[in-house]
Amino acid sequence: MTFLLTKDGDVKFWSDIDLGKLSDNTVYKVASLIKERYKVKEGIEIRLEKKIPVGAGLGGGSSNAATTIKVLRNLWNLDLREDDMHSLAAKVGSDVNFFLIGGTAMGEGRGERVRILEPIDFEMILLVKPDYGIRSGDAYQLVTEYGDNQNWKYLLNEKDARYCFNRFDSVLRARYPEINEIVDYMLENGAIKAIVSGSGSTVIGFYDNQQTYDYHYDYYNEKGFWCCQTKTKRRLQ
Repeated sequence: MTFLLTKDGDVKFWSDIDLGKLSDNTVYKVASLIKERYKVKEGIEIRLEKKIPVGAGLGGGSSNAATTIKVLRNLWNLDLREDDMHSLAAKVGSDVNFFLIGGTAMGEGRGERVRILEPIDFEMILLVKPDYGIRSGDAYQLVTEYGDNQNWKYLLNEKDARYCFNRFDSVLRARYPEINEIVDYMLENGAIKAIVSGSGSTVIGFYDNQQTYDYHYDYYNEKGFWCCQTKTKRRLQ
């Protein structure tokens, strides 16, 4: 993302791909909100080159919005405390607050309250996304069962990826056969865990064998899927 101060007082936003209605974009919304709330006279031009796919369940839009809050605080010389930034984040999206903090953390409420946790280190994570995205609203409409799940407690204690749980996983696998096939392939061919990421459509696989990890990346890359080898990232101190 690049930010350019202007004197015309407007908030302008461009992206290298079509992100739909401007007023629905989290980056544009949070920039406009900051400008209005703090009566900023200067304008800003924001240019976004998307690296994280849209509709992937990876929080790309939310992380862009969190970055915008931090950058505009500095560019516009605003005296924003931590609470102020979280208040702004909560206005534009449930996941934005997490990306203000990052690392291993727990979102509570609807995600706007974030509790910092001890780091969990997973060194071999594979992300694989089909050639379509899923709107979060569409994914939520498919969920009919709610309630608490205790896997997260075991995950935090054991730091074992096999305890990862996602309420969207079963409903999206039932609705989208290709997602189900990716999960099944990973599990049947050496991944220690495979699960839908967020509200989809990306599948996240966890590995403990480098050869299997690399093979699965090559396998899906050759098939033309968007895929990425990554790992958990610790919070900057």
